[in-house]
Amino acid sequence: MRRVSILTLLLLAFTIAGCGTLVSSVQTWPAPDYFGGVAHDTQLIRDPSDSGDYPGFALIDLPMSFVLDVGFLPINVIFHVVDWIFSDDES
Repeated sequence: MRRVSILTLLLLAFTIAGCGTLVSSVQTWPAPDYFGGVAHDTQLIRDPSDSGDYPGFALIDLPMSFVLDVGFLPINVIFHVVDWIFSDDES
């Protein structure tokens, strides 16, 4: 029974982990922000009235968002470079 409880908690932790990273990547597509998940979670912790989300989830999600943001950093750099190369801006 104890093993089932631990597995359930781990599964729950992995399902909510990194949500800030995924939300910020979708909101800033096609050039995701660097460390957007951490920024999203800290914004939610600082001012929870912006959305219906519970700031406690953001506090739990913050360390995993940091890990995912570091993992996505090379991908974000590639997206920014490609966006810069193919952008229509003359600047």
